[in-house]
Amino acid sequence: MDYHSILLWLNAVVFGVYGIAFIFWPNAMAKGTTGAAPGNDASRTDARSTYGGCMTALGIWFGWAAATQTAVTAALVLVFLVMVCMAAGRVWGMVNDGNSNSYIKLALGAEILMAALSGAAL
Repeated sequence: MDYHSILLWLNAVVFGVYGIAFIFWPNAMAKGTTGAAPGNDASRTDARSTYGGCMTALGIWFGWAAATQTAVTAALVLVFLVMVCMAAGRVWGMVNDGNSNSYIKLALGAEILMAALSGAAL
């Protein structure tokens, strides 16, 4: 398996598992990552859709690209863009909102690392 496929499979698994977990357990996932669960039915539904559905779709796309070797470059560009944008949003939140938890800092480190790895692979 080549480097590009390994990066894509890694992202497929992380995004897929994270997304599926948010679809089925939005309260536990939100509480584990941010320290607070969604406060009402609408916010739980939105977490299932936004974090669950979108992350699962990304995981499927990355896995499909790796498995079929179709659109590998496009998938790596998407990994890079998603990671850069997530990291930028996280930094913006840390600067403007102040206090963050250890998950936020760990996620930021992982996003920067994956942005560097996927960027180097392009």
